[in-house]
Amino acid sequence: MLGEWNSSVDFLQSRPSSRAEIELVFTSPPAETVTEFYRIFERAMEHRQFRLRLPVSDEPVMDQAQGIVDALSGSDPRERAEICGGYGNSIM
Repeated sequence: MLGEWNSSVDFLQSRPSSRAEIELVFTSPPAETVTEFYRIFERAMEHRQFRLRLPVSDEPVMDQAQGIVDALSGSDPRERAEICGGYGNSIM
């Protein structure tokens, strides 16, 4: 799903201290591309890591999951996410 936005999922987490949200962390370009670039050229490729905080509610889990899918496929999530890592001059 994030491939449409030239990105890949790094991890998804729900912290005990923040039960009202989940965090989706993803990399653009995809982590596989960044890794392959390093393997071929023996240097790091400019990339960004993003964190998108998504609300959790009392709605049924399947409804919430569908809402997340819709949010990720409807528009570029990089525009709503915060930059939380990466490599390159224009990262932060």
